[in-house]
Amino acid sequence: MRIYEAAPELRALGVGLNLLPHAVRELADLGLDAKLVSAGIATREYLFYTRAGQLVYSEPRGRDAGYGWPQHRADLHAILLEAVIERLGAEAVILDDKCVGVAQDESQAIARFEGKPEARGTLLVACDGIHSAARSQMHPNGSALRYEGTAQYPGVTKWPHFMAARAWRISALTAMASW
Repeated sequence: MRIYEAAPELRALGVGLNLLPHAVRELADLGLDAKLVSAGIATREYLFYTRAGQLVYSEPRGRDAGYGWPQHRADLHAILLEAVIERLGAEAVILDDKCVGVAQDESQAIARFEGKPEARGTLLVACDGIHSAARSQMHPNGSALRYEGTAQYPGVTKWPHFMAARAWRISALTAMASW
């Protein structure tokens, strides 16, 4: 098994991904739950606020909502990369290979890369982003992605905890920044 990554180097993005309980259950089945716990924070509640800081809505999350697994915010990329290297070896992750097309012959799937040799295998999973070469090749005449006129600009900063430290907070200011 090989993972081909377009980026020339892997580096932290600076934000954690919000993992819902059903995703955490699958990661637990892969034996990664302890790493999620040590590298992230279990989300206890989900909150919406107005620009003035008034609570609009809240609901419990993860185990606090009755699920068998927590909802987590963690650096999932680092956890998965570490697991791949541990289980498959460092040579399984190949950097600086941008996928420009896919194909299939009688027995194999084929990934083609920009300026590099193609890769062949029994299965190909294309996770090449919003401008996916594989997606546009498979759907050349339709289902084009459309920009709907909104954008989100998440940010991360170090700040003292306020209210529940394990809350997923969304303010109206953030959610409506593009309106």
